[in-house]
Amino acid sequence: RDSLSVEVEAVDGLPAYEWRNMRSTVSTNIEVLDTNDNDPVFGVFQTITITQSHDATEAITTHTCSDQDIGPNAEIRYEILSGDQDHFRVDTNSGAIFLIATSDRSTLLVSNYISLRCYNPNDALSRDDSTIHIQVTASNSHSPRFTHDTELSVEIYETTNPGETIIDVNATDVETIAIVYSFSSLTLDDATDFFNVNDSTGIITLSERIDYETDSLLFVLYIVASDNVGEDSRVATCTATVTILDVNDNAPSFVQPVYTFNLRENNLQEGPPPTDFFTVQCVDPDSLESNLTYYITDVTPIPVGFSFTIRTDNTSKGLLSSTAIIDYDILTTQPRYTINLQCREEKFNGTATLNLHIEPVSEWCPETPLPSSLFVSVDEPVQPGHVFVEFGSSTRSNTITQMVIDNDRDSDFTLQLKNTTFFAVDNEEKTVFTNRQIDLDEPNFETKYASEIEQSTSQFIILVVRVSVCDVAMNENCEQCQDGNFFLAVLRANDKLPSF
Repeated sequence: RDSLSVEVEAVDGLPAYEWRNMRSTVSTNIEVLDTNDNDPVFGVFQTITITQSHDATEAITTHTCSDQDIGPNAEIRYEILSGDQDHFRVDTNSGAIFLIATSDRSTLLVSNYISLRCYNPNDALSRDDSTIHIQVTASNSHSPRFTHDTELSVEIYETTNPGETIIDVNATDVETIAIVYSFSSLTLDDATDFFNVNDSTGIITLSERIDYETDSLLFVLYIVASDNVGEDSRVATCTATVTILDVNDNAPSFVQPVYTFNLRENNLQEGPPPTDFFTVQCVDPDSLESNLTYYITDVTPIPVGFSFTIRTDNTSKGLLSSTAIIDYDILTTQPRYTINLQCREEKFNGTATLNLHIEPVSEWCPETPLPSSLFVSVDEPVQPGHVFVEFGSSTRSNTITQMVIDNDRDSDFTLQLKNTTFFAVDNEEKTVFTNRQIDLDEPNFETKYASEIEQSTSQFIILVVRVSVCDVAMNENCEQCQDGNFFLAVLRANDKLPSF
């Protein structure tokens, strides 16, 4: 109580004569003055739990003291003596505890304490101390953030070895949650086949060697950084574009390992420059510009009187030529040559073989005109397959006068027949032969084949055969074909028995 009211009564006389006694009263007010004889005392406090993202403007708790004194003797102030003063503060007047707004939440410990004191500002010795325990749980109000650009690009050579670091991605989270890295579903399978991301460090390495010539040349990696807290997890994404660069690691190769070519004699013009008669080409799988050069490394047999050369044109092809015109008739070796070829670039070589055959060319012209009075006689019946005339032989059949048709040792001509029923040609053997039986006793023979009968008597029938001799090579200096008529006298034979 801060005041008292006291009433004092004075009575004279004796109690027995109370009625005769005189009285007098007086009232006195007594003000009680306080002295600071009580210390402030903290109440009981239990551990409190907050999240890492607790609002700095909202009090975590208020831990107050009580003092039985009054007035100035009951005034209380608060201060933090020790503990985590980097993250927590106390309101001096109210004892409310707050997080410091500017503090680094990422350094908050899971378990924290502060030693709090309350005191009378008028008497420093009037005080009490208490320890507050604060548990901090992770919250997920922030997403991870990459510490670099979210669109990265890098170039690597195709010779990069598996295990080498390609990119090092890094993300942080203010709530100190461990970051987990992975490729998102947008990353194609061919990229995940070649690249691997470490889920804890974010280091992307090559898992399999890439071949510039057969594999993709551009990979887009979609990287996810997650705080990995279950359903409340937050993520950040970035992309990394990896471009593959070519390296000269492949040898050039000819389009064909073995070439075969038939070169007709005298088909080359006098130089310079010499006439190119064959073209070869090498292909280098590498994309780098290759300075290909072609060489002849060996020729079997060795040519005499000429040689083969090869040069590289401006399209990186090899052009073969001869230093002189090749005449089949004066070759001193077999007309077949094996030419070993090579194409070279800075580091590697490619090889191929050309099998070259020199072909003779028909240079003859049929004599003009062909004889028109060549006769062959034969007895009937003429059996199928009987050779009527043989052009390809130096000895002509039957009574035909010798004909000079072939001036070359390897003649190249064909035979053709015109308007004939009985005859056919064999261009392989260069012969004209009968393709059906000729029997003058066939009914109505002369009537049926009147157009092919030149003359008819009782002793024989003369059939005309129209033959064309044609130069297949079509030599510019002579006619392509020349015609001639050849006659077959079929003698009548007494080969039938009389009948009634």
